Amino acid sequence: MTDNRNIERYVVVGAGTAGLITALYLRNVAPKKKITVVSSEKVGILGAGEGTVPTFVELLDFLGIPVSRLVKYAGATIKNGIRFVNWNGGGDSDKYWHPFNSGSGVGISGLEAREYLNSVNPGFLMATSLNTSPDEIELSALLSRDCKVGFVAEGVEVQNMDPIYGYHMLTQFALHFDAVKLAEELTAIAKSRNIEFVEGILESCERDETGDVKTLVLESGKTLEADFIFDASGFKKFFPKELGSEWISHKKHLPVNAAIPFSLPVEEKLPAYTDAIAMKYGWMWKIPLQHRYGCGYAFDSSLITAEEAQVEVEEYLGHEIEVARTMQFEPGYYKDPWKHNVIAVGLAAGFVEPLEATSITSLIMQLRDVLAAPDQMATRDPRVSDLYNKKFASLNEEVASLVNFHYLTGRDDTAFWSKFSPDNAVDLLVKKLDIMDYKILHHSDDADTFWPPVSWYYVGFGINYKPLLDSVKNEEKHSLYAKFHGNEYQDVKKTVYEMIPSCMDHRTFLENIGAKKWES
Repeated sequence: MTDNRNIERYVVVGAGTAGLITALYLRNVAPKKKITVVSSEKVGILGAGEGTVPTFVELLDFLGIPVSRLVKYAGATIKNGIRFVNWNGGGDSDKYWHPFNSGSGVGISGLEAREYLNSVNPGFLMATSLNTSPDEIELSALLSRDCKVGFVAEGVEVQNMDPIYGYHMLTQFALHFDAVKLAEELTAIAKSRNIEFVEGILESCERDETGDVKTLVLESGKTLEADFIFDASGFKKFFPKELGSEWISHKKHLPVNAAIPFSLPVEEKLPAYTDAIAMKYGWMWKIPLQHRYGCGYAFDSSLITAEEAQVEVEEYLGHEIEVARTMQFEPGYYKDPWKHNVIAVGLAAGFVEPLEATSITSLIMQLRDVLAAPDQMATRDPRVSDLYNKKFASLNEEVASLVNFHYLTGRDDTAFWSKFSPDNAVDLLVKKLDIMDYKILHHSDDADTFWPPVSWYYVGFGINYKPLLDSVKNEEKHSLYAKFHGNEYQDVKKTVYEMIPSCMDHRTFLENIGAKKWES
């Protein structure tokens, strides 16, 4: 019989976004336990501006943190999705969208929201079958073009829509935020919820006869006793290295391994989306905050230096930028993020690259898996941690697969873009492409945990991935097209376009729910 741990003291190592979210999540599920966060001003926060997906908004609701609070104090803005620029090598006119689900077609012709969310958007199917861009029927994408958000003021009649802050919500949404300001706000919330903070940097640890880590030793000599530990040490990855976890690298398939973050002035007309702009040796992100753009160039350091990357950005923008540092990373993850009484979370457990804002979402899914049943952390039965680690590996393989899919554009104009092909793709992506080659993708086809099938189709359509498009347009194989064809498409499009005038300007919405008035 396997004995159990007595867990009274949780320690979270790291006070960045991952560490603070972990501590607050723990407080929700373990209200009477002692929770300590090890933080250090010397370590600091990356603070390049961060993007999320709608899962983050769900997390805020679970933690009891109003979106309006982050709008007011963390520079938060609304994110409708991502706009991809130049990924097919066509310059700034080459654009496609990966929007969040808006329900285009929901409530129209009897289509149910659940059907929409769990399968390919019927509007997407209609557009594709008619050789029309799906962006022309997707409300989130259409709103983004006008710097609007999917909120309609009270007084406008909308059926089956959720109210938030006095407005009706037509679309799913996520947030952009200033990582430094978010950390300050989450720290204040954590302290108000009786979470202890200890200043210091972890230097070593002491283990007991079972292999569990019992004592943390800080550089100052101070020690902390712990019953269970969450390692949120970021790229330092203290415990996976200490406990000998195996690193699974994706550098063969995903060569982006460095980034230079920088800031740009924001316009008065505030975008409600992240820009992902393809460059010669990687891509550049541009995240709108209330007071600035958080930007960066993620690139392949085997092909260019950080200095050369900066020159390329400056040539693209037409002016100089100020780069404070260079981030280095290897795409991949640890095979065993949970070993003994330690779980590595966030960047300490793995990181692919910034594309599609997967890091925070991966963290949330990690916490959901282990803290949905917090008593499981007490057991020393290795089968419990083994199952968790297998689920984590599956999650990371899926993340790597969709990120990899973005690069299958057929471009070969630089040494970077010529590296990508279906023959040199992540194994799970190869399997996914095979499915999409002969049928419409559904959740039931495999163990998807991250993106709905429609996300794969938006990317595939955006990069003009021909095998997928040919399969989608085959009406003999997919009778669904016959149902949603012709005049019905026009009806759906008309209804979607009628929603746009009632939706709010992005900056106006932020100001109305708590943001300070924008100043130049």
